[in-house]
Amino acid sequence: MVTKLNKLLETENLTATKLAKILEIQPSGISHLLSGRNKPSYDFVVKLLQRFPRINPDWLLLDSDKMYRADNEGRQPAQATLPNVTAHTGSLFETQDINAAGSDSDGMIMSDRRMPDAEDGSAPNKHKRSIRKIIVLYDDHTFESFTE
Repeated sequence: MVTKLNKLLETENLTATKLAKILEIQPSGISHLLSGRNKPSYDFVVKLLQRFPRINPDWLLLDSDKMYRADNEGRQPAQATLPNVTAHTGSLFETQDINAAGSDSDGMIMSDRRMPDAEDGSAPNKHKRSIRKIIVLYDDHTFESFTE
């Protein structure tokens, strides 16, 4: 991460102090990261990606070759893939019965992920699941997180 932060400073023509000001953190925090004394926190990475939306998160976290995102990479409207849940009147975190096909009692598909089969090869009939966290991603590369 030290190498990547140095490359970011060089590419964006920034000093450590300017980066700290942009990220609204103490300059000593950047200094500790650049010296290798500290590792970046989740909050630091989120702030960095929010303030520099062109930075490719795969480059930052997973050693991808491309430092910057492609212009249209992954920028489809969020509403195109989200189900209509406005009619639901309960809590966001309430428990629902989910059948093996992945739909609730009203037939609304809850997820395209399937529960693993039981060890004996038979599919389970019902599962109790509850939502622990909801993350809303906006097209301006910001997000909100809601936890029970």
